[in-house]
Amino acid sequence: MTATIALFDIDGTLINSGGAGRRAMDQALRELGCSGAAFSMAGMTDRAIARRALQEGGCPDSDAAINAVLDRYLAVLRGTLGAQVRVLAGVTQLIQQLRLCSQLRLGLGTGNVAAGAQLKLATTGLWPFFDFGGFGCDAELRAPLLRVAAERGALQAGLPLAACRVLVVGDTVHDIAAARANDFECLAVASGGSSRDSLAQHQPQLLVDSLEDPRALQWLTATAQIGG
Repeated sequence: MTATIALFDIDGTLINSGGAGRRAMDQALRELGCSGAAFSMAGMTDRAIARRALQEGGCPDSDAAINAVLDRYLAVLRGTLGAQVRVLAGVTQLIQQLRLCSQLRLGLGTGNVAAGAQLKLATTGLWPFFDFGGFGCDAELRAPLLRVAAERGALQAGLPLAACRVLVVGDTVHDIAAARANDFECLAVASGGSSRDSLAQHQPQLLVDSLEDPRALQWLTATAQIGG
């Protein structure tokens, strides 16, 4: 018996939050006496973003300081997320189809801390579709958090991870690199943090412009049975 574990990134892959996450992080940093994050956050975990911003701002980057930033970030995010969050093209239909696959386990592989992931996806109704995940609070780097997510998916399937096909869906070159580091496969979607050309240079197993592309569903369900 085998199972497919599909791990989805959030920002730029499932949704566009209109910059709400960056604004909340910048506000949290400023309120705690540090300048905002003057770098691209695409593909980074929340903990890595907080650490780098603290370092570049000349502030202590202890675990306690990072936790304080993230606690304040979540409080700001909770109060500012709203109508600017939109589900990207093809996502809802794809997820609904994947939920029909009896041998596929649907999870998240995201740099968002778990509470932030829930806040963002709850506004769109997508949160209940995902039964497990690996988050920015599980690991500061993307490769190990994907490993955590895959292990949770395998546990849910009742199988050893070695018996599972693990597929990562993301919009940045960091998703591709983290998938490759774990010997997972990657579907890259040019809907967010990296250009199509840069994604292509990193050679994902499949590259699409959006999750409307029918090849996305075909590839994700290649070894999973629909129905039953």
